[in-house]
Amino acid sequence: MLKKLPGIEVKSNGEIKFKGKSIKKLMLDGDDLFGSNYTIGSRNINVDIIDKIQGLDNHEDNALLKGLQDSDDVALNIVLKKGKTDFSGNSNLNYGIENRWNLYSSGLLVNKKTKAFSFLSYNNIGSNKSIYNLNSDLLIQNINKKRLQAKSILTEGNFNSILDESFHSMNSAFFNSNNAIFKLLKKSSLKVNFGIYTNELNRTNESFTEISDGTTQIDFFNTEQLTKNPKIFSGQLLFSNKERDSLHWEYNGSLNIENTTLINESNNNS
Repeated sequence: MLKKLPGIEVKSNGEIKFKGKSIKKLMLDGDDLFGSNYTIGSRNINVDIIDKIQGLDNHEDNALLKGLQDSDDVALNIVLKKGKTDFSGNSNLNYGIENRWNLYSSGLLVNKKTKAFSFLSYNNIGSNKSIYNLNSDLLIQNINKKRLQAKSILTEGNFNSILDESFHSMNSAFFNSNNAIFKLLKKSSLKVNFGIYTNELNRTNESFTEISDGTTQIDFFNTEQLTKNPKIFSGQLLFSNKERDSLHWEYNGSLNIENTTLINESNNNS
């Protein structure tokens, strides 16, 4: 639905741009439920419960600074249909030849005190419904968080292809994400995010090169077998207190654990 709206661009990695700028947040009825991992919501919320999408120019996180400084940030707000937001769920299960599975399920709970969204996905058909990029380093899609994460010592294999992923990607992906905001006081809230991601990626790259000057011919054969097993556990806790108009304070804690095993076997000219 987002791709069809004027002024909005959705890139292949899930990044959303509004009027040419990357959005800072994707909010749900004015609340930032997903934080930097907004693709959890943009890819998986049931479109039938959405009333409209609002584009927000000059978005400012800190309410104390609104009108005091210029902001170039943009954000989107999903407005839900009234009467359909108490609880909604969506599940889908597909099974095909060669033991292919595609399962995903989501649930959204909204009331005066709580907003919660839970999503679970498992598939072995190369479909990516997670917040991670399968074809490169498995990092959360947020530039600000990358500077806080330890860098990988080795490259983690080349899984890119000119073919669509449905033609070449062999995987076994499990992704679960749970997100909730609790209104503790009138202007204070507690946000909790927790997610698990595991996968098994297999890829074979083969190439053949022939060099000839008309009299002499040289052939080069190369076969590369890649196996990649990432496991990622992530969590975030955010307490926001805005009870006083002149004093706002927050506590923000996050944890991200990545463990990736990569096996790369090459065979050159036998």
